[in-house]
Amino acid sequence: MKLRFVELGAAAAVFACVAGACSSSSKPPPSPGGEGIPDAGSSGESSPGIEGSTQVPDGGDATGGDGQGGDGSPGDGSAGDAPDASGSESDGTAGDAVAEVGPAPTPLCPAGATWGTGTQLAISTAADDLMGAITPDELTIGWITNDGTNVGVLYADRSSAQGAFGAATMAPAAAGFYAPTKVALSPDGLRTMVVATNNKSFGVITRATRSGPFTSTGTAEVNDIDTNVAEGEASFFLDDPVIGATDETFYYSLYGSQLVDTVIESTRTGQSAWPNGTSLAGTAGEFNASVSDASGPVLRHPTGVSADNLTLFYWDDVDATEKMASRPRTTQPFGPPVTLGALRGAAPNAACDALYYSAPGTAGGLDLFVAARQ
Repeated sequence: MKLRFVELGAAAAVFACVAGACSSSSKPPPSPGGEGIPDAGSSGESSPGIEGSTQVPDGGDATGGDGQGGDGSPGDGSAGDAPDASGSESDGTAGDAVAEVGPAPTPLCPAGATWGTGTQLAISTAADDLMGAITPDELTIGWITNDGTNVGVLYADRSSAQGAFGAATMAPAAAGFYAPTKVALSPDGLRTMVVATNNKSFGVITRATRSGPFTSTGTAEVNDIDTNVAEGEASFFLDDPVIGATDETFYYSLYGSQLVDTVIESTRTGQSAWPNGTSLAGTAGEFNASVSDASGPVLRHPTGVSADNLTLFYWDDVDATEKMASRPRTTQPFGPPVTLGALRGAAPNAACDALYYSAPGTAGGLDLFVAARQ
């Protein structure tokens, strides 16, 4: 198979499949299709993987993580065969530093921001409502609903950010979808990014107008990322899609086989397909995956991003809290996080003066809330 390369932070490590290191016992991921969301239940032999190593920090046991798919094995300080996260070749040396001129921009989401008491949204349902995404203009919201038996994608629209959302609408069912974790929305509210039930691929649901229903499905936008995972070991998974406010940045989780750098950032120009991204190495490994517990991998799940891409919101499986981390420029690493508490799935609006999230409410289980910045 074609060799792949993974860029981890500033340094790039080359991975190659070696004898005895490539799994062939697991079923492969579904083949992404260009004409619709693929069936996640496909079977066959797995493709050879690619190999590398990195150190796993001691993160302790998770106390309330998402319990998503993964190999479930404890970390031993080594990574399994890793799929390409950058899509570009490297000689293994660190890239040249980018010169920065002038003072760093003022972030839209201040590191010391505090949030008032949240207001429960009337569109919350009797099932668990897992916050997915809010468009920057706050006119469209999308989320996962899970009653313990059925998982669906709901969305709602409104004509003004000061008004109430209209009735929630269920997205059409799609074979092999949806994972009970997260969805993302494009800034214009016309595309919903979804995750396959086996966490092996992303899919996209589209609509023609803001007031219309989501009907069409496809994978062309995420085909490179889906294919990358399909060419790796059977124990690699995708999750946690987050689309930036300009529709040119995309954050997601790539995990499995004791991978450590699991939070990925992909950038594009225009409406081209999302390329394989680069891992985000936070200060002191704040974004790193840790050892797995009995319920699944212990990850940092991206949930939202500020419009300037300087602040990333994420759910931390290690201590079951939402956190936000900031960076001075998009070319520099994120600093230590600020803990937000139980604001699960937090996602900001364009001005970062409103935060949407899930928390226990009165409608049943987890409900949807919005809080204003103080």
